[in-house]
Amino acid sequence: MSTLSGKTVLVIGGSSGIGFAVALGSLKSNAERVIIASSSQDHVANALGRLKTRYTTETGSSAEGRVDSRVIDMTNHAAIKALFAELGEIDHLVLTHGAGLAKGDFKEFDLSSAKARSPMDDRYWSSLQAAQSAQIKPGGSIAFTIGSAVHNPIPKWAMTVGAGGALDAATRALAVELAPIRVNIQWDHLPISGGREKFVRGLDKYHLVGHLGTPEEVAEAYLFLMKCGFITGETIKVEGGYMLEAALQF
Repeated sequence: MSTLSGKTVLVIGGSSGIGFAVALGSLKSNAERVIIASSSQDHVANALGRLKTRYTTETGSSAEGRVDSRVIDMTNHAAIKALFAELGEIDHLVLTHGAGLAKGDFKEFDLSSAKARSPMDDRYWSSLQAAQSAQIKPGGSIAFTIGSAVHNPIPKWAMTVGAGGALDAATRALAVELAPIRVNIQWDHLPISGGREKFVRGLDKYHLVGHLGTPEEVAEAYLFLMKCGFITGETIKVEGGYMLEAALQF
């Protein structure tokens, strides 16, 4: 089995949910250094403690010296540049951040408002700035994240879906532009994490696998993208057969 031995992994959005699971999975895959980054100092500090505890509990080994954290506002492009300048070369960059949601009737949206721009600022432009600023070693990779609504749009989410679709398209362009650095994107269908639990309760029946995905299950796809040196420019769908189940309803 391929491992991440000797590799440095940065997970932006690594304080909870999928990002946290990717960080833990990277440690378990023998990454030499794992850095989690998020916008909240409290969340990052809490996540760092939980990450060390879980790794020690589940493996019997210590994560001391192998895991670190940073606080970063991903809407601040100067801060993004400064972060990567400080970290220097890394092997893998995983981005699971992006809280900007703009829900509303498109015909009534004020397209000049901060709310309308938030999905692009929080997810699209910040991801591109990170990809531009990152110093990825040869053989390394970048993995973006979007939601399944890009391929299965939700009413009144046009602004959010548009930002995700833009990042999806940019992934293929960056795979060509940044080669041989590998660039991929992954989308999931509402894995359970944080405040989503109440919203997604009862949705198991809509997935062919019979259950809603956990962060740990989804994280396995990110680990694959980091370890496999022969994949780039791809959109990986991790959604438990949700799209196929939806088709069966017709």
